Amino acid sequence: MAVEKGSAFLLKVGNGAVPVVYATVAGLRTTQMSVNGEAIVVTTKDSGGWRQLLSGAGVFTGSVAELRVKASALTGVLDDYRLAFEGGTR
Repeated sequence: MAVEKGSAFLLKVGNGAVPVVYATVAGLRTTQMSVNGEAIVVTTKDSGGWRQLLSGAGVFTGSVAELRVKASALTGVLDDYRLAFEGGTR
């Protein structure tokens, strides 16, 4: 297997059908990812010197894929997930 950049990938969730069709939930450019209950810092230059935290439980845009992930998490349903890397590897 050739070496590829590991910092750019898409997180996809399956629709539960057969065959499974995947929809993109999020695109990430990072070398690490964690899911936890910590506050999300959204401080910018316009924050007037004050640290700002995102209120609520996360950043959601209301896409069908995001709603599926949220509903599955709240009901304990296990979905099919896929990571798709920049080089096309899944």
